[in-house]
Amino acid sequence: MAIAANCPSCAAPIRFTNKATLFVVCDHCGCAVLRTNIGLENLGKVGELADDGTPIQLGTTGVFQGRSFNVLGRLQVSFPDGYWNEWFLDFDRGEPGWLGEAIGNYTVSFATSSPVKVPPFAALTPGQQLTIEKTPYFVKTLDEAEVVGAEGELPFRTEGGWKVPAADLTGEEGRFATIDYSDDTPRVYIGWHVEMPDLRLKNLRQVEGW
Repeated sequence: MAIAANCPSCAAPIRFTNKATLFVVCDHCGCAVLRTNIGLENLGKVGELADDGTPIQLGTTGVFQGRSFNVLGRLQVSFPDGYWNEWFLDFDRGEPGWLGEAIGNYTVSFATSSPVKVPPFAALTPGQQLTIEKTPYFVKTLDEAEVVGAEGELPFRTEGGWKVPAADLTGEEGRFATIDYSDDTPRVYIGWHVEMPDLRLKNLRQVEGW
């Protein structure tokens, strides 16, 4: 069930649409608002997003494996080759998910339902095999990127300048996994590589060349 509230900075209406949403960037004043057990906390202004030419935006809809989703938020990350976006998705029946977008490559992933034991980031090497939920994956890339900014809704607190050591893994039949080492307990997400046309995206931003 969505939760309606007012921004503690400017009093504009804000919304926590997905049950997993804890963090909202007010689209009126640009302040970040964190939902806690005792109320709403104003975290101040978030970093400005770089114009990376993506046609995806808040409110874009699509379909993955027969299930519809709505884009609720974005985390934009800078890495040596450019930017990548992690779009926070609200699937039908309220399941949260992620659409990764990096230099024309797309993935859809979901957080693992229970903690997964993984090696430390420093112990990983490209090509190394890891088994996650009984499925073999191989380490493809290791990056230490930096969060540039955020918009909309997200399931965790974030802020500009936040360092994100992350490992991307690939498996058979288009399988994909990523391990986010930015917290003491790594977050593990598993999913699939996808082609953009297969997502049947609607309500896209008008971008020259698309």
